[in-house]
Order: sequence, then C-alpha cells, then structure tokens
Amino acid sequence: MRRLGFGEQGLESSRDCAFHVCTICKAPVRMSYFVVIFFVYHLVQILQQHVHSKMTSEMLLWEIARAVGDEAILMVTILCHEFGHGNMARWLGGEIDHILLWVFGGICFSIHPRSTDSNKTLKNDLLIVAAGPTTHFFQTPVWGVAMWALFLALPATGYASAYDAFSSAVDPWKGFNLNTVRTEAGLWSALPWALVGDAVSLNVWLFLFNVFFPMYPADGSKLLVLILMYCCRVPARCAAIVLLCVSVPCSLYFVGSGVMGLRGTAGPNVLTGVMFWMGLMSLCEAYKIFQLLQAKRVHTHPLFQSARSWQQQGRDDMGRARRINNSDFDDEATIGGNCCLVDCWTNLCDGDEDKPSRGCPCPCAGSRERPEVLPNYGTAEGSIHTRADRAKFLARVEQQSMEKKKGRAKDDKGSQPQGTQQAPRGRDFGGGVVGGSGAASSGSA
Repeated sequence: MRRLGFGEQGLESSRDCAFHVCTICKAPVRMSYFVVIFFVYHLVQILQQHVHSKMTSEMLLWEIARAVGDEAILMVTILCHEFGHGNMARWLGGEIDHILLWVFGGICFSIHPRSTDSNKTLKNDLLIVAAGPTTHFFQTPVWGVAMWALFLALPATGYASAYDAFSSAVDPWKGFNLNTVRTEAGLWSALPWALVGDAVSLNVWLFLFNVFFPMYPADGSKLLVLILMYCCRVPARCAAIVLLCVSVPCSLYFVGSGVMGLRGTAGPNVLTGVMFWMGLMSLCEAYKIFQLLQAKRVHTHPLFQSARSWQQQGRDDMGRARRINNSDFDDEATIGGNCCLVDCWTNLCDGDEDKPSRGCPCPCAGSRERPEVLPNYGTAEGSIHTRADRAKFLARVEQQSMEKKKGRAKDDKGSQPQGTQQAPRGRDFGGGVVGGSGAASSGSA
C-alpha cells in the first residue's frame, strides 16, 4: 500500500488519537480528539470575548450558535472533499479504508491496484488527487441554491437579489457583508444567512488553497508534482527539487504567520496555532525528501516511486536485453542528464562531473556512474548473472514481506481501549490544513 503525504503521522493519529464517528457508504469515519479540543478552545475564546467586550447574553448565544454551525459545515465540507478522493479511487478499482478528520483537515486512506506502468500510476494518482478540490465546484452551487431559497424566505437583507449576495460570498476579497443583513433582517434572522455565507466562502477558500498553494502535503503540491511528471515528463528527482523550492517558502510563511499571531495583542487563536504546526510539519516532510535526494533513494517516497523503474534495459552480445531492477537506488537516468534543473544545480558546484566538491549542497551530487553494460545473457556467464539477479530479487521480496508481517504484529500487540476500532492501514490522499472552526477557517480539506 502506498501513501501520498503525511501517511505516517496521519495513520498514527488515526490509530492512537482518534475515535470512530460513523460509517458512510461503507467507509469508516474517524475523528481526532484534537478536533474536539480545538473546538472547545474556540468556544472558550468566545466566552473570553464576552467578558472583555461586555457582550450581551443574546449576542453570546448567537456567536456560540454560529460557531457550532460553522464547525458542522466545516466537517461536512471536509467529508465531501475526502470522499471525492476516495470515490475516484473506487472508480479506478480500489476501495476506501477509512477517513480521518483531524485539525489539519482530513485524510482519505484508500487502496487501489498497483501497476508496473509508471505512466498509468501517475495518471491514477493525478485523478485521485484532483478529485478532492473538484468537489468544491459542486458544493458551492448547492450552497448558492440554499442562499436563493433563503432569500425567498427572508428578502430583507440589504442585497438587491440572491445573486448579489452569492457574488459577494464567492468573492474572496470582498466577502459576505453580514452587518448589512443583521441590520436589515435582525439578529436571529441573520444567523442562517451567516452560516450559508460562511459555507460559500469556505468552499472558495479551500479550493484556492488546495490548487494554488503548493505546500506539501496539501493537494496543490501533489497536483504540481504529478502534472510535472505525467504531463511534462519531468524526471521524478527534478520534480522533487521543484517541490522543495516551492514548498519550503510556503512552510516558512505559515510558521512566520503563526509566530506573529501568537505574539499578537489579541493572544493565540485556533487558526494561527494550526498554521504554525502545519508549517512546521511541512518543513519536516521537506527535510525528509531532501535526505532521500542526497541518498539517491527518492523512489522510496510514495510520491516519487517513478524515480526507480522495475526493470533495466541495455545491450549485450545478443542485442537488447531486459532484466529485473534489484538496485536500491534511483535510476541513473533520473539523477541527471534529463533534467535541466538538476544539471544547473550540479554545475554550480566546484569540481567536474565525475568528482564534485565535497561541500556541494546539491542533493544530486555524487559520481554519476556510466550506463551499465549488461552481461552476456546468451552465454553461460549470462545465465549465472540471471540466476544471481533473480535470487537477490526474491530475497528482497521475502525480506519486505517479513518486515510487513512484523509491523502488523507489532500494531496488533498495541493496547487499544475497549470498544474502539483499530484503524486499518491504507493510502492517504488529501492531507491538508484548516483553521479549527468558525467563519475564519481557511486551508485544505
């Protein structure tokens, strides 16, 4: 099973820090305890605001009702987003293990058949990742219809038509003017308008974040990498370098924004705390990818498995020959020579191509081995090499199988509270960030 981003953290959180909520369309839904903790903290902030600003009791109840409604809308929106990933995996012949709702959004652990064709695998991954943000194209019009029905029931809103109200909610820079509705319709009549307006704005912001903010492991970073590898035929290692170049600045921006929010006069809030931890975790993931690039083992990352092919091609005395690739490192063709970015990065280092400088920061640095000349597969010597390669391959497969069995046995031995469900292992799509609750929530579902 392969995981596409935050698989280990998400799986650990689903196993140890989450509880079973319900089952929808044969897909178990689990929720992290931290979602509940962050929501309670948000309610505490509302109570503190009531004390400091001398808010009336009626206004306090209104704010609490809005916070509860926004949290419910947020959870439904994330579920629709994750079911977009999962249903696409089902359509491609896979299935959904379970869906996790946590403070960083949601993760859909799904499984689908693997293929030896790297292009087909990249295409399937691209379809699954893109299916999540696509759901917002359907959710937004649904809330627009709800806004139109609400306008028929409560026309005194200050807007000339339901279309004007919907246009304001869709515009991320303008936003829905709740004060106008509250003045015209009254406090409690404005509550359904506030919830519907927040739902429309939430879907717009989640779509923009998931598509145009390439911070790994949000959907935007995966879409960028998969489009580069599948549509533009960019080598996996080059795509990994591009991912680092765009994801690290975004992560630093999140960390900086979180620090500034924590130091603000208003005190820490849910959104700034989530931004800080999301940026920090993204930097950790970027460092892991950088280490894999240095070790020439980026193919072990689930997003860049195409960096190592399952077979090798070459020529011997009998002509073109193929054999099973039993190497533990990335293919030489993906290390350099086919990627202008890798070549430019390597050329900045001191030293020639065969002997780069020891101080070179390039993760692709290292001696570039010449293309391997395959042994004579039509001779007795070739048969010996063939048997040796087959034996190595079978030994590695057996070792991996034993490691998986040991890992499963270790997980089964872990103590589970009685009545809770053991989270199954799966493949995740759509890990991202959201601001705990409320109308100010933004991020990736």
